[in-house]
Amino acid sequence: MKNCLGYCLILIMLFILQNNYCLAQKLEKMPQLRTDQVWISSVPNGLNVYFAKDTTTGNVDEEGSKVYDRKKNRFYLMQNKYLKGKTPILLSSISPGKYLIGIEPVDLIIIKKSRDPNAFFDDISFHNSDPTHKASAVITPIPLSSSSNLLKSFQQGKFKNTAVAYNFSKSDSAGSCFIILTSTDSTITDVKTKVLYPKGNNYDFDDTKLKNDLMNNGYVALHLESQIPEIINLLHRGGKVIGGDKNTEFVVELVGPNKWAIDMRIKVANER
Repeated sequence: MKNCLGYCLILIMLFILQNNYCLAQKLEKMPQLRTDQVWISSVPNGLNVYFAKDTTTGNVDEEGSKVYDRKKNRFYLMQNKYLKGKTPILLSSISPGKYLIGIEPVDLIIIKKSRDPNAFFDDISFHNSDPTHKASAVITPIPLSSSSNLLKSFQQGKFKNTAVAYNFSKSDSAGSCFIILTSTDSTITDVKTKVLYPKGNNYDFDDTKLKNDLMNNGYVALHLESQIPEIINLLHRGGKVIGGDKNTEFVVELVGPNKWAIDMRIKVANER
């Protein structure tokens, strides 16, 4: 009888894990990824990771909604039940679908594009938020009801100890890698950015093949070959690098062991 009860409890626990929770494992080095796995990391490491199904679509950001509780100043994702651990982390048993990934704490730097002290939305941009991912929400410790304190922080150009939620789509064809940069500049030309990268060989890939891939993707034509050794070094450490110059940006990101993606972007000057 005891053995039967124990077996039933194990089955119940497995059912709960499979249907309501993902399995989280703390690892320093990215492994080979199964199709049900998601690797989440950041530069720097050690940030809290929240992970949950995206229920924001179709909801209105209002008091009492599932998206944001104004009374508690809480975005639904940033709850203990969705806290999975600290970066870097490997999540397993993730089914295909749309999710939100939240990280904290991040000190967001506010860059104003106009001289209007109350300008917002299209008139500002956030730094320390990864420019390569779409942010779904920015959650400050200051309640939205405290408009004077929000305005003060905004005018000072910084929101301290914020959380940022990103949209994430999990496919059914392969494991996924989601690496988040959280520095003011995020490019390898910024000395402060390079210091944030963790030490050690945390990502494996063929240096020669990656070097050739970079050269074939415009690094030679744009005379940026001198950046390649630093890119390779930082990729082994953090898995994601932004290189280039004032006109062109290269995002190089590991998407699995010995697998990478290179995205070249032409910078457009703000006309305002």
